[in-house]
Amino acid sequence: FDALIALVSIFLASWLHTQLRPLLPELRTRPSFEAHATLVYVVLPLWLLLSVVFRVHVAVAQRAGQAELLVRLTKLHVTGFAALSIAQFVTQSIINRSLGALFLVCTFSLMYLQRSLFIAWARYQYLRGVGRMRVLLIGRPSRRMTDFARAALASREPPQLLGFLEAPLDEGNLSVPHWPRYIDRPQA
Repeated sequence: FDALIALVSIFLASWLHTQLRPLLPELRTRPSFEAHATLVYVVLPLWLLLSVVFRVHVAVAQRAGQAELLVRLTKLHVTGFAALSIAQFVTQSIINRSLGALFLVCTFSLMYLQRSLFIAWARYQYLRGVGRMRVLLIGRPSRRMTDFARAALASREPPQLLGFLEAPLDEGNLSVPHWPRYIDRPQA
């Protein structure tokens, strides 16, 4: 999605530039196709690399909070701005500053909106029980098993603890599952 968001942001920035030009006469004339092409060639690989570096690409899977998401996106965009400035200086290419600023605003907004919606959807699904990890502990009850269960239940999105199967005393006997009171046996 990040590559698509970057491309959409470039075209959205160009459209916004055209719309803002009558309101802000200080803006340069409409950027040429070469300015767009330069921005695409420089920005797309850079944005995908920085998205991985700042772990923005896994924010949905980790169900990052809003503050954490804002911090990651801010790091991405500040570093991206610095890298664009350095690339422009080193290559002596001409990148319209207003187009670059509008691009940064558009990518930040679209990436934040997209990830916030996906994280909200994932949390909603978790609360409904969809995608929730279910854990059945196997082995004799011990301190390690208790510590593991406590740590798992204390996580941000705890799994559903189904119960535990005790290890058989000898090889001829099968163990009987021990179900917590709140779990219906046929559901498990």
